[in-house]
Amino acid sequence: DAPPAGDALSGPQESFFATLRERAANYARLQAEGDEYGLMFHLRSELMRQQLGNRGYAREGSKWLREHSTAREAIAHYQAHVCE
Repeated sequence: DAPPAGDALSGPQESFFATLRERAANYARLQAEGDEYGLMFHLRSELMRQQLGNRGYAREGSKWLREHSTAREAIAHYQAHVCE
């Protein structure tokens, strides 16, 4: 879930993809450890973000996130995995 190689990203934009990768790694760790409470809270946070149209990922109200199709697709792919 990374931006295409040809996309030039600013610091905050690259930070978004790094955060998404960290969240995915944390989710995988919680699964491996069988941490039911951790998974429950992780799922809850993703369901709430999904319900709000993923605005929870753009805490600064970034217009970029709404316009960047790769970011929206990365979020959708990640949430489909977590919320399945």
